[in-house]
Amino acid sequence: MVTSWSPEKQDVLELFVQPRKGLTETIHHRTSLDGYTSLTAFVSGPYGVSKSVDHYECVLAIATDFGIAGVISYLKKLLYGYNTCTSHVRRVHFVWEVQTLDIAVAAQPLLNSLLSDDILDDGYILEMSFFVASNQMIEHGKPFGQHRRATVFNGKPRYDEIISEEASGRNIKRLPNTHEDRGEVLVMGKSITLNNKPSQTLTS
Repeated sequence: MVTSWSPEKQDVLELFVQPRKGLTETIHHRTSLDGYTSLTAFVSGPYGVSKSVDHYECVLAIATDFGIAGVISYLKKLLYGYNTCTSHVRRVHFVWEVQTLDIAVAAQPLLNSLLSDDILDDGYILEMSFFVASNQMIEHGKPFGQHRRATVFNGKPRYDEIISEEASGRNIKRLPNTHEDRGEVLVMGKSITLNNKPSQTLTS
């Protein structure tokens, strides 16, 4: 899946690929030998509908395993909008469920690129929370990655609590002694269940 996004014309197309059979297996085999490979490719598209996320104040992005590829471009656009003051976003929380931490390690270059963009005035509007489903020995609440701004947890996310926390607006810095109307909150990504009822989400 394509993970690259840019406000300008792009000369490079970034892909995040889960090896299965056929072409993806061939790509994985060839790149595992030397670390890179050269292939001829035909790219068509884009297809589907691209939703605007610029008018939301808080965005909660949710993904599972390789589904991270579907939200990366949205996260890049949100950070660009914040850095250039062209969107209303003031907080982004990325919640990622993975079967093993190996998937997170494979995606580290993508994650580091996001965190490198989140530097305007040391505002750090992006928070990352990774939840590992397997029985790997992982220290609960341990910082992860080069920037140490992502946190790893054991088990499943408690989405009711996470969404309630984001909807409260407590994690957004506001000017003291001033009245601000709270902006909208968007939950995007995979469908989740809240109190045994499916949530309404923007699927990427």
